[in-house]
Amino acid sequence: MAALALLLAAKYGSFHNFAVPFSLSILIMLISALTLVPALLGLFGRISFWPFIPTPAQSSKKENRFWEKVGGLATRHPVIITICTIILLGLAAVQLPTVKYSYDTLSSFPSDMPSREGFKIIGDHYGEGYLAPVNVIIKNGADDDQKKTRSGFWGKISQPT
Repeated sequence: MAALALLLAAKYGSFHNFAVPFSLSILIMLISALTLVPALLGLFGRISFWPFIPTPAQSSKKENRFWEKVGGLATRHPVIITICTIILLGLAAVQLPTVKYSYDTLSSFPSDMPSREGFKIIGDHYGEGYLAPVNVIIKNGADDDQKKTRSGFWGKISQPT
């Protein structure tokens, strides 16, 4: 929940806007998991696990030896495991400076992806902004020099309104 709340610090608008709703939904799920689910389990009892209703005499399954060894290793050598984990995560984070941010989400998909090809075909037929129009708001009140500079800008817009 705290990690999702950190999306508020994101510069990319889509991530920033999802921070509050996602964090709030995780909080609601946490509250229901800690209050509603135990109450319902207490109310309905073992029938809650239908169709595999457990019985007290039923023997438990054999433990998974792999995870038993991993857990034992982590409890015997917590400092070594922590250092190794930090090194592995650091190696994974080495490529972070090369990440390029873009508002062009189509460029992140492979060029042979059918949906990207379809988007390009529609863009060729109807214009680039037909499927995903963008509203541009420009403050009017500039002097003559700035209006001349903006005249080249208006030529790039398909349908100024």
